[in-house]
Amino acid sequence: MTTAAHLSPEWIAALNEAAALHPAFPTGVGDLPVTIGYLITDGPSWYMVIGADRVRVLPGNVSSPDVSFSTDAATAAEIYEGRIDPLRAVVDGDLEIGGDPRLLMANRDVLEAMGDLFATVREGIGDSR
Repeated sequence: MTTAAHLSPEWIAALNEAAALHPAFPTGVGDLPVTIGYLITDGPSWYMVIGADRVRVLPGNVSSPDVSFSTDAATAAEIYEGRIDPLRAVVDGDLEIGGDPRLLMANRDVLEAMGDLFATVREGIGDSR
């Protein structure tokens, strides 16, 4: 896996590559599948499909995500780099949540088991340079 510029098509592909390496979830964990959409108002869109047997990260929009997040590129970068807490961004109105965020809590074990795919890509784990 190589390090890719945040929000680039290569970055989205790297997220999918990292997600593909994730093992299947134990039977009965979470309320799957769940689709999470991400919209960068001045940048790309992508979505994550978390199923019992695999996780995928795909470019573009999904018509009816279960949960969605929307923000601008500057806020997305601050969240990605750990300079702003996502909850703080929601409270400040810089990050909007759509759909049913209760699904995030219903799948908390799944999300924790996934680890931080974003960190894997950010740090270039498996980088062959």
